[in-house]
Amino acid sequence: MTATEAKKLCADARANGTSASLYGANLYGANLGGANLGGANLYGANLSGANLYGANLYGATLYGANLGAAKVNDFTTFDSPGTLLRASWGTLPREVGRLAIALDVANHPKGRKPFKAWVASKDGLCPYAGERWAPVVNFAPDRSHYDPKAKAPTLLALCRLLLAAKCAYTPEGV
Repeated sequence: MTATEAKKLCADARANGTSASLYGANLYGANLGGANLGGANLYGANLSGANLYGANLYGATLYGANLGAAKVNDFTTFDSPGTLLRASWGTLPREVGRLAIALDVANHPKGRKPFKAWVASKDGLCPYAGERWAPVVNFAPDRSHYDPKAKAPTLLALCRLLLAAKCAYTPEGV
């Protein structure tokens, strides 16, 4: 799907009072700068390298969306930090991974115990496997990033770190 097709699909859906479905769309490197993707279903979409400068993603479903190397700035509008954390972040740099795990530990129904067992096992399942709740952050955790003394960040603080680490983030405009 091209950027033009994605923008038209979103505009047509808004005109009809519905949400556009870009489920699994490959928008790698697409120029979506300033596009109104608000409310769109971007579940599993590949937005890697896409220009999202000034794009409106408010209300968009980002679960599993690949935002790696996407171009974002302070004018890119996202929904809640929790929504952005559900995008697919893959492997993370050590410090960001440490804080992502700390946030998942802080929100696990059984606390630190399953994480300690996970780290000790070297091949055990994710501490959230079989739980009623999903992890807060959708990433590929690395056992070596677990730090029992790490303090969980706020959702917004972690989102800012993820954008800085995994996207081409420009703080002010383009």
